[in-house]
Amino acid sequence: MRSWTLLVVVAGFGAGCASHPARFADRPAIQEVADDAPIPRPPRRREVDDFRATDEVVESAVVGSLDPRRWPEPGDANALDEVPRSSWFRPPGGPAATSFAELGPPVMPLTVLRDRPRSGRDGIAVLDARGLHYELRRDPDDRPEMRTAAAAIASRLVRGLGYLTPEAWIIEVLSSDLVVSAEPDDAGVWAAFLAPEPHSSSRGRVVAVRWPEGVDLGPTPMSGRRLGDPSDLVDHEDRRTLRALRDVARWLKIRRLAPDFLRDVYVGPAGRGHVEHALMGLDGALGADAVVRPTAPEEADSFDESTVRRALTLGLAPRSEAKPTQTRIPALGAIDAEIRAGDDRLQPPLLPAQRCSPADSYWLAKRIVALGGSTIRAAVEAGKLTNPEARDQLARILDARARALAAAAFAAVTPLEVERFAGQTLVVRDEALVAGFARPETTRYAVEILDGEGDPLAAPRRIAAETPTTAIALPPDVASRAGYVIVRVRVSRAGAGVSRAFEAHLRGDGAPLHLVGIRH
Repeated sequence: MRSWTLLVVVAGFGAGCASHPARFADRPAIQEVADDAPIPRPPRRREVDDFRATDEVVESAVVGSLDPRRWPEPGDANALDEVPRSSWFRPPGGPAATSFAELGPPVMPLTVLRDRPRSGRDGIAVLDARGLHYELRRDPDDRPEMRTAAAAIASRLVRGLGYLTPEAWIIEVLSSDLVVSAEPDDAGVWAAFLAPEPHSSSRGRVVAVRWPEGVDLGPTPMSGRRLGDPSDLVDHEDRRTLRALRDVARWLKIRRLAPDFLRDVYVGPAGRGHVEHALMGLDGALGADAVVRPTAPEEADSFDESTVRRALTLGLAPRSEAKPTQTRIPALGAIDAEIRAGDDRLQPPLLPAQRCSPADSYWLAKRIVALGGSTIRAAVEAGKLTNPEARDQLARILDARARALAAAAFAAVTPLEVERFAGQTLVVRDEALVAGFARPETTRYAVEILDGEGDPLAAPRRIAAETPTTAIALPPDVASRAGYVIVRVRVSRAGAGVSRAFEAHLRGDGAPLHLVGIRH
């Protein structure tokens, strides 16, 4: 069933309360959204600058502080609290490392285009021998392999999570591989792109990012919906896929995720195409955008973040000098195994990310854990770092950050999933126990059995976990007393509980009870 019906049910949870919980419709959970129906090409949206994006976040925060209701539940989640496949989210059908390749790296020769790269990033735009559009970017001279590897590695990991991210390939390009459709005097410009300095150690190494085929419609709006796209039925600030970008950035140490890094592309013939949504600009991931270089003497008095603070304190506040990033392994950016408090502060702020809830973080954390260490290692290998120590260290760092982020996300909710419901028994699986983030001997569940109005159908009880799976038996006469049953569970670990409960919703309405929805 491909419609938006059940998504509206979940979006209505924000208006519910404890005594009158919202209900799920008795329909199959949506697994795929038909938002690829043919539509006329929407108008192009103009570029969004950082100041406008920041104003949007500030305005939303002020308005939100005056609204007593919490942020709405994600409008793109289905009745099983998952995100269906759509033009926004497309989880790979197989292992992320192999499903990444669709068209592969560019085929030589490459025709250099006079236009600037569509993404607005540095580099050059080219067409390969097949007529496919790629953008070539290179590394800064003092950090060989850092940005190119970041683009190749991060794109594979983000694609593995289900986001529509362009392919990125590390390739070696010589001047003879380029067909320059420009005046002879301009040929040196393109050669300089490959090797600005004769002694450059990154000579010829570039990352080739395949721009999505289709008509670029400009940046994806971070609030509201796209004008001219009737298939866009959920406000973007309430899309779980966009909210969870906060934790994608935390995991991959993405400092900058500007609004124009999320692009809408019209795919298909004019009048018969649809809009897809891509995440670009990942060459700043893995701490590449966070690299701090030593301050040159002539830059000592330049304007920086501490300038305003010193002015407001009449010069009494000391200049804050960030410690330069390590240079022993230049291919590694400013990233380590610890996720720090400021790692979720995107520049400029991203409106949907400000609404990321514990349930949104839990959804993404499950996907990060599912990637596994082997996928992380395969992605790092695709970065083609020549230093074996850099490869090993980066793989360990990404794995450690993945587990740290997931452990925190699992601890903020009751991380249960339904394995089965048979007869009068609901069997749930504790994802924190499966992942090894908690131990059964310290885990207890507080269980409530409620009717559709939130009134108790049985006395609350506590169950001790023995294994990752736990069976919850319903009272034998519950189906005859209520046509709608909610099993609400809160977990506690070593005596410390969480406020956010897991709920399994069951319906009977004259028939045997069956599962219709869950929420976290």
